[in-house]
Amino acid sequence: MSTTPEKQKRKRITLRVSEKLEIIKKMERGIKRSELMTEYNIGSSTLYDIKNSKQRLLDFTTCSEPNNKVTDRKSLHKPKCETVDKILYEWYLLQRSEGVAVSGSQLLAKAKDFKEKLGLNTSLIFSDGWLTRFKMRHGIGKLDLTAEKQPKESETAIATVYSSTFDELVNQYHLTPDQIYNADETCLYWKCLPEKISANSDEANASFSKYNKERLAVLMCANASGQHRLKLLVIGKLNRPKSLKGIMNLPVSYKTQKNAWMDKELFQNWFTHEFVPAVRLNLHDMGKPANTKCVLLLYNSKCHPLESKLVSDCGNIFACYLPANVNHLAQPMDQGIIQNFKCYYRNYFIKQLIYSELSVPDFQRQFTIKDALFGSAIAWTTVKSVSLLRAWKKFWPVFTFGPLTSDDGTEDDFDGFNVRQCTKEIKQTIQKTPLENPLHNLEDKDIEDWITVDNGIELSQISSDQDIADSVVNPENPDTATCSEDNDEEDGNETVSWSKAQSCMDTILSYFEQNPCFSMQQVMQAHMLKITMVTTEQRSAAQNDIKTILKKAMEENTSVQ
Repeated sequence: MSTTPEKQKRKRITLRVSEKLEIIKKMERGIKRSELMTEYNIGSSTLYDIKNSKQRLLDFTTCSEPNNKVTDRKSLHKPKCETVDKILYEWYLLQRSEGVAVSGSQLLAKAKDFKEKLGLNTSLIFSDGWLTRFKMRHGIGKLDLTAEKQPKESETAIATVYSSTFDELVNQYHLTPDQIYNADETCLYWKCLPEKISANSDEANASFSKYNKERLAVLMCANASGQHRLKLLVIGKLNRPKSLKGIMNLPVSYKTQKNAWMDKELFQNWFTHEFVPAVRLNLHDMGKPANTKCVLLLYNSKCHPLESKLVSDCGNIFACYLPANVNHLAQPMDQGIIQNFKCYYRNYFIKQLIYSELSVPDFQRQFTIKDALFGSAIAWTTVKSVSLLRAWKKFWPVFTFGPLTSDDGTEDDFDGFNVRQCTKEIKQTIQKTPLENPLHNLEDKDIEDWITVDNGIELSQISSDQDIADSVVNPENPDTATCSEDNDEEDGNETVSWSKAQSCMDTILSYFEQNPCFSMQQVMQAHMLKITMVTTEQRSAAQNDIKTILKKAMEENTSVQ
């Protein structure tokens, strides 16, 4: 008589977070459950538990530092005092984004401090064991035990060290200059004029000072080859500026925040809805495969989301943060690109003042957000492609060394931003004004101060310990509250009729034809623009006629029934 062998009891297996994520991905790819159960030696109930915990696992890994420790964990147990844990982690992230070294003893001291400030009566003891578990929960690697400032390395040494790391990234993903981008924000005082030309009366001076501090945040982004620059992201305070009423197309992307600051939500929105689609379209235009990798290099700022959140849905387009000591020493946009942009904007702005024939107070009052947005777009377009390429000199010397030809066909030797050259260009513009114009009294130092007036201005909220605690305890009161809709701009643009537009276009054509300053090519371009206007108007009128006929037919049909 044969006996059935007793079924061996399966050994209990505790999977790591990384293994659970692997299982979820394989299930989504359609791999059979039986195969997964055999491969990982788990039962069906464990498999379903992992499937149901998918969102918790993804949220945990997204909010953790990108290292191996986080995926080595085997559980997602919550801390005994979750509020202190969250506040301390937010504080740690802020220190990290500013390049501040943090030791274990500092973390323990801060945890005790936050506990006291919140008035918690918990018996929690902040020991070395608690610190180890805190680091494991958030995937924090080795801390700086001394938290003391190390001797400063030279800029060249820092750039050289990171350059080798950068080369590894390039080789790992087989990246070309067309596939590597850099983005950075800057503050722009968009109505600012040199202090020396302020008006005489106290009332006018008060208005002048106010307008001089009107700010916008501008995000600019381009790839290393200089072949692709994205449309500017401009952040202002006004939700519905009167000057933008009726404007259908803007040359920039305009968003609002009550302090004209960049924040994580705005940046995430830009990355997902503007950067990724623009990069994909550029890859398509170049004939690159759909799975081509692209990297966005960023400095680690508190107004930027975690690196793990800046990834496209396909995973081929992603961001990498630069080390804190590299940010402004080698980051391409900081190698003169931002200052070039500001120089071109200031030149545009001063020309608008000269040709407006208005007084300084009247000009500043009538200069609108719309003017600033178009001026910013013009300035960004004016930055040479070869300058965008040369800005990678410290990062990618192998690629950018050697003679390069600028957009106008001449050899370019771009090496950062030259304030004196910019001053000279603006001085040439100013010299075209009458002698009695206050601009004539400007000296080189006045212009240099004006060009750099908004350098180093904070672009995000400076968070105190109390701010961090409040953001965790009261998340329903975000800082990005409703933006102001009140402004002192002139009334919005009047709707322009076709007959008026046609009359103005005829006047412009006559001016082009009668002025010897314009070439035949420019005159013909103006004529082509008029043809485009007429064709578009005719097409629009025909569409309106069809809509009218259809509407009338539907009304007649309804009345018959």
